[in-house]
Amino acid sequence: MNPSTRYGDYVIIRTIGRGNMGIVYLASRTDTGQQVAIKVINGGPSTDDLERIALEENGAKVQQAVPKEEARVVAVSRVQRFNGDLVIEMEYVQGDHLAKAMQTGMDADRAARIGLELCRMLENVNKLDPPVVHGDLKPKNVLLTGYSTIKVIDFGIAKRPERTEGTINPFWSIPYSSPERFNSRGMVNVRSDLWAIAVMLYEMAVGQHPFAVSNGGDMRSRILNSKGPNAIGGERPCPEPLRNIMFKALAPSLSNRYATPKEMGDDLERFLNKQPVMASAPDGETTRRADQPEAGDPNKTVRTSEPAPLRPTAVVSRRRPLVKLGIFGLVCAAAIYFANNWYQVSQESESIRKQLDGNQISPADAWKRYESLRGRTRLPLTGLEDSLKRRLSEAGDEPINDYRRDQPTAKEGAWDRASIAFRHLLEFNPKDAGVNGRFHVCQGHLSRIRAAKGPEEKRIIDHKILNQAIQHFEEASRLMPDSPDPYIGLAHISFYEEPDYDRAVDMVNQAAKRGHPVGKHETMEKADCLRNRADRESRRAQSSGPPEQSRQDLERAKYDFESAIKFYTEIIDFLPAIKSEIRKATRKLERVNKLLQNPGETP
Repeated sequence: MNPSTRYGDYVIIRTIGRGNMGIVYLASRTDTGQQVAIKVINGGPSTDDLERIALEENGAKVQQAVPKEEARVVAVSRVQRFNGDLVIEMEYVQGDHLAKAMQTGMDADRAARIGLELCRMLENVNKLDPPVVHGDLKPKNVLLTGYSTIKVIDFGIAKRPERTEGTINPFWSIPYSSPERFNSRGMVNVRSDLWAIAVMLYEMAVGQHPFAVSNGGDMRSRILNSKGPNAIGGERPCPEPLRNIMFKALAPSLSNRYATPKEMGDDLERFLNKQPVMASAPDGETTRRADQPEAGDPNKTVRTSEPAPLRPTAVVSRRRPLVKLGIFGLVCAAAIYFANNWYQVSQESESIRKQLDGNQISPADAWKRYESLRGRTRLPLTGLEDSLKRRLSEAGDEPINDYRRDQPTAKEGAWDRASIAFRHLLEFNPKDAGVNGRFHVCQGHLSRIRAAKGPEEKRIIDHKILNQAIQHFEEASRLMPDSPDPYIGLAHISFYEEPDYDRAVDMVNQAAKRGHPVGKHETMEKADCLRNRADRESRRAQSSGPPEQSRQDLERAKYDFESAIKFYTEIIDFLPAIKSEIRKATRKLERVNKLLQNPGETP
């Protein structure tokens, strides 16, 4: 369908994805104007078409129930039929597929964090009663909404297993299917989903599929007859603990793998926290010492303790200078190698530093190049590190400083980039309270934004995500007791998402004590909160209830409307919309006054 096409309850904006099961469009609802993603699965007369649509419809209904328990799953709001097609309406999530991020490379830490998020998602959906099985986990069904934050999509073939061992599903992606799934003709359960996560973790950390085959080989046979995943080469560094986790998760025998997503998630957490992991090195994966040649090797060097049969003293005297000369040559060669390596690294380090200081490259690009250098040397890169720390700090502070202004412009993407900058900065000093605190401020704003769904007049608040925002801001206030930024964020939540005028004003005052003056932005927030509270009081007064209670509600509404108008008037030139808000609040105040003068009359 083309842009601007009217399709049922929607107007198509653009195509955002295609798959074997259907096409996903960004669309606008004609009744609310809300932007949503809709998946359209075209119906057909064949048995395969009917089975495909039945699976998709069942999966969408399963997915509809999941986000209440697990925020990492894209929310499905409606499942309906239109002209024989199945139409699934979902929240529109901005982000790239995990497959795209894999193409550009990924460090071990980020790969582990995304793997952990997937494990926790799977752990939570399997706590539901009955549990949920996705059945088609793969990179194209995982959206990255941040550095390591995810949204899992396309539960199109998801099921709630009818029996403990799992449920049969005839559709699957071979590269992400476990050996048991092939042997059981499509049986899916939590273990098959966990296998798919392990495959994705390997792809992220290593840069290739764990069972990749060459020359047109059969991947299905490689997985079925596997003695374990492919050995990890040296193209991309992979820490041994993470390698052990991946090899355990992809072990040929089911009994040698992680039994639950919680087990694997806990091991990934240990890796990220620099703690020993439970997974041990798999058989055959220990590194062979280069100085221990295999028996029977005709080229091996053997030291013998037998005395030389002829003139041993003379032989030794002739060999000793040669040995010394050989050692000296090796030392010189090593010195030249390391000197050359250090020269190249220092030259590249200085080049990156100059580009960074001259704003020729972004801190994000500089960080990638810095990580590459760190993999080539253990010598200090002091000049580059100092510049990188400064620029990462500046990049992280951009939305925080912007939010202190009367008219902040920072959107979700800015907060996300700032979070990544602070996360990189923490790698230099994980215990830096100031950096940790600013990281939590950014995470608080991200959660605050993501908690509010839909247009303002019909906004729905996800209180689970909102509570996460509050926790981030509170943690930031603990880490940075003299900073106003956590209180500015908490004030916004109390003004709008979780209205509590008195608490909001207290947060504004706390920010003021820490150097953030009460400006026009805060005055507008006060006016908005009072106006919204007056609207609620007015509606409550007009519902059926005791006359005395209704009058008290009207009196409170009158006071709040008057206070809102007063605040709006103080900043009448702040924004063009303020005058309109004053007019609307004044009309509502007049209706309230009329009700107070004529009790029982409907305005």
